[in-house]
Amino acid sequence: MIIGLLQGDRVELGETDNGYVYKNNFAFDKQTDEICYIPELGIEGDIITEDTSVYRYSDFLELAADYVKRNGLSNTPQDMAEQLFQCVDWQHPSTLLDDWEIHLDEE
Repeated sequence: MIIGLLQGDRVELGETDNGYVYKNNFAFDKQTDEICYIPELGIEGDIITEDTSVYRYSDFLELAADYVKRNGLSNTPQDMAEQLFQCVDWQHPSTLLDDWEIHLDEE
């Protein structure tokens, strides 16, 4: 599934239940260097620039590995990256991880 449209350096964000994103499950699943996610607040306008927050599989994996290690979880970084990618729907992945960490601390 692909939400939004990415053509070269032009992006059109698509609607989710909570906001707007570019999200490409195929790019994530291939685990390549393709852009798989751009959050709602990650881009100004519709042109990707050096200031645009773009995420690739490797970015999700790095964030997930750090989260798993920091919280002493038994999940593999790959499983956590998959879960993180599936759950982001408007926000930066690090923001969602921060929310998850708050809930872990409350338990």
